[in-house]
Amino acid sequence: MRTRYAHMVNPSGLAVGAAVAQGDVLGGVGNTGKSTGNHLHFEIRVEGEAVNPREFLPEGVYPR
Repeated sequence: MRTRYAHMVNPSGLAVGAAVAQGDVLGGVGNTGKSTGNHLHFEIRVEGEAVNPREFLPEGVYPR
């Protein structure tokens, strides 16, 4: 399993493959590249295939 984040500012400087725990701060939501406002792209990949991150969040955490 891998995660990807885009448009993140102030990354924590974690090394690739570093273990993280729930609640660890990885960075901040930013406005980088050609974006028009602060936001974050978040992606989970399992065996190289993108999967819906909602499957990993408790019910009610992410609006439907």
